[in-house]
Amino acid sequence: MQKLILFLVLLMFANDPLSAADKSKELKRSSREVKKMIKEAGREKPDWWDNVQLNYPQSLDFQTIVKAKGGWNNRKNVGQWIWDVINPNDKKWKEGVKTIHLIKSKLKSDKTAVQKANMMLGRMYHDLLQDYARAAYYYEEAGVGKAQAGFLAYTSLGNCYLQLGNKKMAESLVKPIRSDRSEHGLLIQLYADMGDFKKATKLANDMVKVNQATGLLKLGDLCRLQEQYDEALKYYQQAAQSDKKKSNRRYDETVRRAKENIKAITLFEQFDLNKTKDGTYTDKSYAYNGDLHVTVKVSGGKIDEVKVTKHREKQYYASLEEMPRKIIEKQGVKGVDATLGATITAEAILNATAKAVNQGRQ
Repeated sequence: MQKLILFLVLLMFANDPLSAADKSKELKRSSREVKKMIKEAGREKPDWWDNVQLNYPQSLDFQTIVKAKGGWNNRKNVGQWIWDVINPNDKKWKEGVKTIHLIKSKLKSDKTAVQKANMMLGRMYHDLLQDYARAAYYYEEAGVGKAQAGFLAYTSLGNCYLQLGNKKMAESLVKPIRSDRSEHGLLIQLYADMGDFKKATKLANDMVKVNQATGLLKLGDLCRLQEQYDEALKYYQQAAQSDKKKSNRRYDETVRRAKENIKAITLFEQFDLNKTKDGTYTDKSYAYNGDLHVTVKVSGGKIDEVKVTKHREKQYYASLEEMPRKIIEKQGVKGVDATLGATITAEAILNATAKAVNQGRQ
């Protein structure tokens, strides 16, 4: 009887990725349980499958899932269609996933195409749908953890294991990753989600040696997650004033984020819903592609709604829905962690929310 109950619970989470995300920090599952959950998820279609129609350009060349042809053409090249059309439009996410499944079935005799499709499905189930069991299944099918794979795939698969309830599986997967890379933002976030701030801080300090501004920004983010706001402010100020070796978008973006965080962080300490008048408040913060606007509704000392009303983000993944949900659940902005893979957008939502609520202070 206990085994039946466990199976039903696992099946429920497999078909409800948001619930899996919500419960991840409370769940503790054995590696055997997680592996079984992943296997079951890969064997069954998602519960939305029959209600989603295939919808893709007839000009789409399935063979381009391996290699793009003829320059940038999102009506022909699979990856470019996903990037330009599917990723920015949450109403099309499931259509995109279903199309990749179709491409995989059509090209099943081509091992390279199948591997590419599996990798793409892993990313889409993880980044877009937050269906961590299925994401893990397809990442594993693509060979992540057993063969050569990109840094981002390892980090995302590690996050799947964490979200499914097994921290040790996540740690063992990402432990071999070298610590002298400048792209370690997602790995730092993953260690923070695992509660290992010591390791996350070490990685951020390693990043400072390679990319000073970005590393200092991440150190500030880690302090903010731990509600060490004075320390966070110091790191953000250092990041904003860091040496600029050469002009590039990443540096300018990092400095801009640091300055936005300096403005917002003082409001984090002042954030008090009990001193906020009932009303609807709107403010903005700079995200990846420009200003992101939020509207916050406060009633009876509680946040009733956080809604992103205007933005120019292209690859925001699930953060526009997930971060408002996290803020409402937390009833505040302190200690709310960013969405893995969409840190900049998530951070902007937090900062804009803090600014908006501050307007209602009595």
